[in-house]
Amino acid sequence: MKNSNCSPDAAEEAYCDTGINLPFDANAPFDTNGRIRSRKNRLDKLKGKLKELGETYNLSKIFWFIKGFIDNDVDIMYPNGEGGLLILDKHVPLLIISDSHGLRRKLLDFLFEKKYIGEKTDFQLLAEGAIQVVMLGDALHTENKALWTNCLIDEYMKQYVNHGFYGEMPNIEREMADSLGLVAMVMCMLRHFPNFHYLKGNHDNLRNTTEDGNLKVVKYLGHQDHGEGAILRAGVESWLIRRRLRQVGIRSWETFLDEYDKLHDRLAHNNYSPDEYFKIYGLWMEDFEYLKAHPGWICYNAFFAGYSNWENRLPIMAVYEGELLRVVMSHAPPGEAVIDDVQTIRSRSDKIVFNFTWPNGVNERSGLYVSRIFEVVFKDNAYRDNVSNDNGPVAGGFFGRFSDKLPDKLYVAGHINTGDGVLVVDEKRLVMIHKPGVLVVLLIYPDQRLFSVDLISS
Repeated sequence: MKNSNCSPDAAEEAYCDTGINLPFDANAPFDTNGRIRSRKNRLDKLKGKLKELGETYNLSKIFWFIKGFIDNDVDIMYPNGEGGLLILDKHVPLLIISDSHGLRRKLLDFLFEKKYIGEKTDFQLLAEGAIQVVMLGDALHTENKALWTNCLIDEYMKQYVNHGFYGEMPNIEREMADSLGLVAMVMCMLRHFPNFHYLKGNHDNLRNTTEDGNLKVVKYLGHQDHGEGAILRAGVESWLIRRRLRQVGIRSWETFLDEYDKLHDRLAHNNYSPDEYFKIYGLWMEDFEYLKAHPGWICYNAFFAGYSNWENRLPIMAVYEGELLRVVMSHAPPGEAVIDDVQTIRSRSDKIVFNFTWPNGVNERSGLYVSRIFEVVFKDNAYRDNVSNDNGPVAGGFFGRFSDKLPDKLYVAGHINTGDGVLVVDEKRLVMIHKPGVLVVLLIYPDQRLFSVDLISS
């Protein structure tokens, strides 16, 4: 595992402690420093880290955690050739989580408060390998329409677009903390639990690019160049560059512009040192390569490249073949019947990414697309609805369950606001789960033809 080379200052250096920054092994008796550590202490430290990431508005802590993950863990966790298809353990109960959109505290509730199976929390069950979890993506961009339309767009236009690009943007930084803080929590879980999974959503596009099967993210604001995706990217750019300026002794963007004007005067008279030239002019031109040699610096270009590398390796589809109920999951319902075989999914082509993250709605052809996916994934084109159901007890904490004549194959997707949190369509084969401000959770047992539903909204 590569060294993350993090030594910016004492606080951040402490935060980058690698004592738990290794794939979690509940049976390993030693931490990275060779000290004996009990399993309980290891889990307590991990729990503390997750709660800190779920509550902090200190962007330095969030950025440094993400940087450590994209530098050290992405190539190990998502090797080339793994592709876009995730095959789950068919013997272990499955929990599916809807679009999450910056809902850090609700993910904390899911992990540490909810007890869906027995008397243990979901965090304890994950640590024991007794459950597996699939999140359907979309960690970025909170779904507070009033915040985006009344506050963030105004701040973005005044500070980023009209004020020299890199002015202070405190409200956008709060949005960054919620969005990227949730991403950091997801990365922390992925790092430590091989039974925790995250699928790519259409909002998982921090660069706001149109490459790699993506579109620019626009939800409430209606303008591609000034939508939610552009605003969050601007916030990240602004914070990283202003922080770098402070590290070379320039306290504000306005001070930097003054320094740049003075440099121009010195350039005109050949009165400058090489260090001055690269410190000021290099920053202005966004040529930050020389800064990589400085320990503790988050390079703007390198950060976006590493983050996009993670997004572009996320699975697109997950498959669960329980004894009585087989389930396919993706962020969005399929937009077309674009697959000929499982290798098509594994290819993770731009068309595959787009058709399972961006389709906006269901229509009369959605059932045909779902049938085609079942045919390819499960090697047949029929579904049975005449098998008797032994429903068993409803899992603790769930408000309801769906089991009446449920077919033996199910497609679960998020992406579309269902209003009440759950929408069952296409002869009960397609289940949509998403409600703004709420985590919708589905529980599926391998030996039962039913699923239970909970809404985490407190």
